[in-house]
Amino acid sequence: MAKIYDFKALNNKGVEVDFAQYEGKVLMIVNTASKCGFTPQYDGLEALYQKYKEQGLVIVGFPCDQFAHQEPGTNEEIAEFCRINHGVTFPLMAKIEVNGDKAHPIYNYLKSAAKGTFGNAIKWNFTKFLINRDGTVVKRFAPTVTPEKMEKEPQFRLDNQLCFRLYTASRLITQAYHPMLGEQGLTYPQYLVMMVLWEKDAQPVNDIAKRLRLETNTVTPLLKRMETEGFLTRSRGREDARQIIVKLTKKGRDLQEKLADVPEAIGSSLLCESVTPATIPSLYAMLDGIIHQLQNKQTNQ
Repeated sequence: MAKIYDFKALNNKGVEVDFAQYEGKVLMIVNTASKCGFTPQYDGLEALYQKYKEQGLVIVGFPCDQFAHQEPGTNEEIAEFCRINHGVTFPLMAKIEVNGDKAHPIYNYLKSAAKGTFGNAIKWNFTKFLINRDGTVVKRFAPTVTPEKMEKEPQFRLDNQLCFRLYTASRLITQAYHPMLGEQGLTYPQYLVMMVLWEKDAQPVNDIAKRLRLETNTVTPLLKRMETEGFLTRSRGREDARQIIVKLTKKGRDLQEKLADVPEAIGSSLLCESVTPATIPSLYAMLDGIIHQLQNKQTNQ
C-alpha cells in the first residue's frame, strides 16, 4: 500500500522534493491561496510550524488556483506574498491542481486515504491533512478548522506521538531480550536489576532505584519477587536500620557468567542504518535530555 513517502513533487523553485525525506516526521499538507478569506490562516500555520518544528512537525503548502481563481500568481509571486505578508518559512511547493484529471498524485493519494464529509474532492482552499510519523494519514481538516483549533485535536498531540514511539521501542527491545533471559528464568526488569548489582553488590534499595531512574516504591515489589525466586537477599543496614540492603545470592552471581554474552548479542541485533556504534553516544545524549526534561516537568507540577 502506498504511503506519502512514495511521492515526489516540485517546490516553488522547480526543484524536485522526495517526500521520503519526511519519514519519521509529523506532516501537515495544505492547499493554499493568497486571495481567499482563509488566507490569514497562513499566520496560524507559521505559528504552529515555529512552535513544533523542533519536535518534528513539517508543514507543506501546495498553492492551488482551482477555487474561484484565488491563487493567480506565479510561484515566485506566491512565495514573495507569503514571506512579506505572513512571514512564512515552512516549505511551499509549485502551484498544482488538487481535483480533476490533472490533480497531483499526492492529492489523489490524500483524498483516498482521508475522505471528506461529502465525498473525496477537496472542497476549498486550506483543507488540511495530518500525517503521523509512520506515514498514516490520520485526519482531514476542513478549511474552517483553523490551525489554532487543530492544535487541540488529539491527533495533533506530538507528545503523544513521542510516547507511542518510545513505548514501541521499549517493547521491541524487551522482545529481543526475552529468548535469552527466558532460558534463565529472568524477566527483562529483573535483568536490569541484576546488571546494577553485578556492577556493585550489596547496594541500598534507594541506590538501585536511582541507577534505574525509577521510584523506590516501583523497585521494591520487583526486589521482593526476585528474593522469593532466590536471586538476591534483602536485609536492614547495619549503620542505618532504615536502609534496606540488597545482595546477590550465589544463584544471582552465577547468572552473570551465563548471561555474559547477552549485552553484545542484543546490542548487535539492535544496530541498523540509523543506529550504529558511532551514533549511539548521540542517542544516549538525546534520551538523557528527554528524561531530564520530563523529570523536571514532573517535579515542577
